[in-house]
Amino acid sequence: MALKNGLTGGAQRDATRNKERPSLMHKNRISCVIPCYRSAGTIGEVVGLLEETISARSGEFDHEIILVNDASPDGGATLAELRRIAETNESVVVVNLARNFGQFPAIMAGFAQVSGDIVVVLDDDMQCPPQEMFRLVDKVVDDDVDIAYAYYPDRKFSAWRNWGSSFNTWCVRHFAGVPRDLQINNYYAVKRYVVDEALRYENPYPYIDGLLIQSVGSYANVEVTHHAREQGSSGYTLRSLIAQWLDGVTLFSIVPLRVASLLGAVFAFVGFVACIVLIVQKVLDPSIAEGWTSLMAVLLLMGGVIILAVGMLGEYVGRIYISINKKPQYVVRDVLDHREEGKGLHD
Repeated sequence: MALKNGLTGGAQRDATRNKERPSLMHKNRISCVIPCYRSAGTIGEVVGLLEETISARSGEFDHEIILVNDASPDGGATLAELRRIAETNESVVVVNLARNFGQFPAIMAGFAQVSGDIVVVLDDDMQCPPQEMFRLVDKVVDDDVDIAYAYYPDRKFSAWRNWGSSFNTWCVRHFAGVPRDLQINNYYAVKRYVVDEALRYENPYPYIDGLLIQSVGSYANVEVTHHAREQGSSGYTLRSLIAQWLDGVTLFSIVPLRVASLLGAVFAFVGFVACIVLIVQKVLDPSIAEGWTSLMAVLLLMGGVIILAVGMLGEYVGRIYISINKKPQYVVRDVLDHREEGKGLHD
């Protein structure tokens, strides 16, 4: 097993582009990418079910499994479990990130390692059933769609997580160009060329769904059973969901800036009309008392709108500044890769 150390996102992408693609004379190759975070207790079962599922159709498909450790804060338990799996399974590649970069950068780090014709992305917590993977893969292969997302008729998330996901979906549909008839989730199968196109994005804050959707010509949803979490708690926090929302909204659209401009124009017009009305009322009835309550309400409302607009503008400017400074999407500490067997061990 080869150990590759200290690679940034750009170096990983260059290595991937230089990889030789699988020959079309061979059977299709599936690359499964799984971002891992506090999943020492579940990732072994996920990999086992994936192996069992793919083995049942080994005559049609070859495979690899890319496990990305997103610097899990569990005392090294997740990384130790990933290394154990890789040592006993030659199909497994372990990518260990230098620090926690988040789910989307971790997926991009996994994308940089794939060599298959079809890429499958799923979670590490058993809520995305590995045994139903071929529902997505067959949709891509048989119906020749570019990407197939899982659709959960009965989602087992918490109420606040369901609400947050629904709000995020509404936003990316209106701001990032995600089709209205497509349900996006963390479980999907996608053709390799779409992944290669997504890897061309080298700036920080990658929004995976937007990067993928902007390159596809056909898409589909496939009904998949959603399972309740077996152990532990979700790695998604309110902060991470807000960060994903900002990535989706600001990466592909200037609609928020236009909305802020529109609100400014509307309130300016309303303020002008209100000013005329108040002047006319004062002229007609000088006894009208000055309205401190209404004045303060208007000032607070206008102040809130102004702060919102300036904050949104600052978000865009800040991201531009960080991109110019070449902040990396992710940094790879090391990679455990059986595919490099025979090429030597280098640090």
